[in-house]
Amino acid sequence: MYAEDSGSYVPMTEQDYLEGYAYKRRCWNCGKTFYSFYPSRRYCSYRCRDEAYVERRRKRREASREKVCLYCGEPFKAKRRDAKYCSDSCRVLAYRKRKKKFRIGP
Repeated sequence: MYAEDSGSYVPMTEQDYLEGYAYKRRCWNCGKTFYSFYPSRRYCSYRCRDEAYVERRRKRREASREKVCLYCGEPFKAKRRDAKYCSDSCRVLAYRKRKKKFRIGP
């Protein structure tokens, strides 16, 4: 609902809910009860929506950092997204192993 004079957003009230114009919802981020014109609305405000998105993104990035070293097989938490080895020594040993495989001669 929008106010006629200012054009700003006017939140729905419990009266709108009782008259059947709004849905009573609970915010997935802060848990506050709010009223919405749309039954699928999950957040009470843009701020709660953005905070929830940042938290989901943080968890997703942390999960993508949990890896297994390609050389020794040990699990580790990567500092970079594209890390493949748990340490410099594993990285160097893997490089030497690859290099030795393609070596020609004695």
